Amino acid sequence: MARFFVFFMVLVAGQRLFALPVAAFGDLRGHVEPCGCDPRTDVGGVKRLATVISRYRASSPGLLVVDAGNSLLDLDAETPESTALARALEIIKPTASLLNQLEWSRLAHGKSIPDLNWVLSNYKGPSMRVKTSTVVTKEGAEIYGYLGLVDKNLTVADPGLIGRWRRVSPVKKGATRVLIFSGTDKDLSFFYKSKFFDLIVSSNQTKLGLELGDQEQKNERSLTRESKGQIMAWSVPFGGGGILRLGGLEVTAVPQTLANALKPNCGSCAGNITPGLPLSGLPALQTIHWLRAGEDDGLSDDIKKIFSEAKTKSKDSFLAMIGRREKDLGSSEFAGSAACLSCHKSAYEIWAQSKHASAMASLKLKEKQEEPPCVECHVLGFSTKGGYVSEDKSPQFSNVQCESCHGPRRRHVENPTIKSSIDAKTACAMCHTPPHSPGFDRESYWKKIQHK
Repeated sequence: MARFFVFFMVLVAGQRLFALPVAAFGDLRGHVEPCGCDPRTDVGGVKRLATVISRYRASSPGLLVVDAGNSLLDLDAETPESTALARALEIIKPTASLLNQLEWSRLAHGKSIPDLNWVLSNYKGPSMRVKTSTVVTKEGAEIYGYLGLVDKNLTVADPGLIGRWRRVSPVKKGATRVLIFSGTDKDLSFFYKSKFFDLIVSSNQTKLGLELGDQEQKNERSLTRESKGQIMAWSVPFGGGGILRLGGLEVTAVPQTLANALKPNCGSCAGNITPGLPLSGLPALQTIHWLRAGEDDGLSDDIKKIFSEAKTKSKDSFLAMIGRREKDLGSSEFAGSAACLSCHKSAYEIWAQSKHASAMASLKLKEKQEEPPCVECHVLGFSTKGGYVSEDKSPQFSNVQCESCHGPRRRHVENPTIKSSIDAKTACAMCHTPPHSPGFDRESYWKKIQHK
């Protein structure tokens, strides 16, 4: 396949041409690495992010790496995974990172945030525990950050704020200005109409607390914030699933829809994009570089080391659990699926032919059989006293079993008149979450394993 290198200028907020290369990401929200359970959500992850950003920097001198913040979950304990995420971001070192809602909350609760080039241009309070800038500059570019929370230490979007920024602008004329934005549509509209910025990159609007799904990949237009047909801002993909390629960032292939929109009679040809292209009305711009499997080929040694150490710590945590949990196996309330066979032969056979019966094998293929967050949904009772311990200590509880849905049944085996009070169908949602089963529909899935 031929490789095309395209430079394109974007006509956006302020109606001025923006030609500097920009790679924007953000809203990782603790998303360190995709679980890989479903190809539709096997996107993102800080290892892929670091590798692609490194490639972009090598091929695009003057690249602005813009980070919309919201990297770590606000009240998370310091886990090996969250520590690895923070350290990796410090190596990526974006040109500027917005101090967003999650960072604001973490600081308020005395927790740490990564050591990045934080920008928060509407802050007016006392000195913070971390260094923040009103404006970050790089080679004639100015990057500002706006956090639209109701707080006495944050200035609202109004002409006075723009006036203040004009006074502190390091480059009085000819500066290329970028705003990293987190706030309401009303605030965004104000900044768009101010014509002070050449480009506005928005934090993702997905509500805090929701999980990564596959909905954004179906429609990249959902990653724009528009008003009356005009794109006011580009929104970074949720969960760090991809990188926005804006301004003059080199693109390796012209999207067919974009080529046709510019030159309707050129067929599959590709060429230089016309400067000042109006973005509204194009069906699919495909400006997102989705971070899929294989993107971390060529991962740097320093990032490899960070995640190798995190994996070791996660494994150590798992091994430490074995000693604590093994003593509970003797009094376990679980019986294991083999105990169900004699009385429920038909149901057992349906289970044995399902993916539930080989759930642990999929973890072994990815070498995640000793990572607690993954193991929990691939075995019986990992989060319950007397449940799965390890492949060596409790092989009878490996895989997703009958009791994963019906609850502990040892007493039922001993006395069949004892019934379960658990609704098996409600158990599905514990593991079939959006990252693992995007578009999960309980009724249709239930038909695949339906039994009496």
